[in-house]
Amino acid sequence: MTAPVASAADLTDVVPLQVLAEHREYIDRIDQTIVALLAERVRIGLVLRDIKHALALPIRSDSREEEVLARVRNGAAEPLSPTAVERIFHAIIAETRAAQGDAQ
Repeated sequence: MTAPVASAADLTDVVPLQVLAEHREYIDRIDQTIVALLAERVRIGLVLRDIKHALALPIRSDSREEEVLARVRNGAAEPLSPTAVERIFHAIIAETRAAQGDAQ
């Protein structure tokens, strides 16, 4: 996916409402991709729940969650700060736990 316009400086020769609509459509496509990836992540979380259950392991792993949070913080890219990425992933992890039955 490529953004329709590189920057606000590129708006000089373009109808602003058209650019606005193009960027909103681009964000809509990004949102669809994010939702599909989140669904896939939760599906994998459910498989992991079943594997852990079969192995008599606890479903939740605080150390693994901290590992994931550290990895995504370190991978944060501007304009997102590491703190913002961590907040987002706290929510993602919480939703995965909820789908798993919030097992401890």
